[in-house]
Amino acid sequence: MPEPTKRDAMTAATKSEQLVGHQSGNKLGPGVVVMDRPDGSWTPLRFAPFRYQANPNPLENPRMSQSRIDGFVRASIKDPSIIECPIHWETICFSISYLSHHSDDEDDIDFTHFMPYDARKEFGSPNGDIRDGCEGFVNKIESVWSEMARRFRSAVMMGHCRILARCDRPHALHFTEVAPDVFALFQITDWKSGFAESAAGDRLYEIHVAPPLPPVRTLIKIEADVAPPKKREAKQESKQEAKEEANQQEAKQESLKKSGAPAMLAYSVKQAALVANMGRSSLYAAIKDGDLIARKSGRHTVILACDLETFLAKLPASGSRGAH
Repeated sequence: MPEPTKRDAMTAATKSEQLVGHQSGNKLGPGVVVMDRPDGSWTPLRFAPFRYQANPNPLENPRMSQSRIDGFVRASIKDPSIIECPIHWETICFSISYLSHHSDDEDDIDFTHFMPYDARKEFGSPNGDIRDGCEGFVNKIESVWSEMARRFRSAVMMGHCRILARCDRPHALHFTEVAPDVFALFQITDWKSGFAESAAGDRLYEIHVAPPLPPVRTLIKIEADVAPPKKREAKQESKQEAKEEANQQEAKQESLKKSGAPAMLAYSVKQAALVANMGRSSLYAAIKDGDLIARKSGRHTVILACDLETFLAKLPASGSRGAH
């Protein structure tokens, strides 16, 4: 069989980085990852419980750190014959030191590295039974692994990681992302090879675990016609009403002039402010200082048109020294 060319290698590398989209007519369909081998960020199933665990305490960080996972293993696997059982992170397995059962020396210690799902094989005898004196901590190791597997499945359901596998056939060309609720229907029967099977007979081969995809940020565009806050609305309405009232006042004055009828002889403070194009507070200040004459009609304050004209005429010119 000829060796693969450089062009073939480049084509395979390009394929391994592509994700199948949701385009119409796509035969592979969404969720199928175009890869003939796992990506570098993927973790084989046998290592997944060491890296992805949901914290059983809901009041703490939902994800378990490596130090917390290691502390859980050390605290859980305690036996008179076990000296220590930490996690060996370089090889990702249990590293156990225990009193030797093959020596007459009580201080003789054995060391071994193994995967927890292989505890019975590691401490088994040729006839298939567990070696004498090892039954206690083998049961504890299996109990700890069972809890780690349970927390791993919880992490999958919580979206802390993604499941990818070859579906139905071990030689399936592509990996498929398996939804968390679907993965919950599968029973893992071989952690080492990454094999699981459902009650319906569906099978997953070469299962790998990948970190979650980064969240997609959606930018919300605020249209120009979106209603402004209530305070801004009230302020704009007040300005609009004042402008309309001034226009009505000017139209009324213009109508009186055209008809030959006498103009208004007196104004309210509000009307005078509109006619003079000034603020009411400025007029009240002028009245208080005696610069503008105001008269009382019952409870109403009125300003004669002639007094208003006199007040406006006395205002300093914009170019004079007294102007502010």
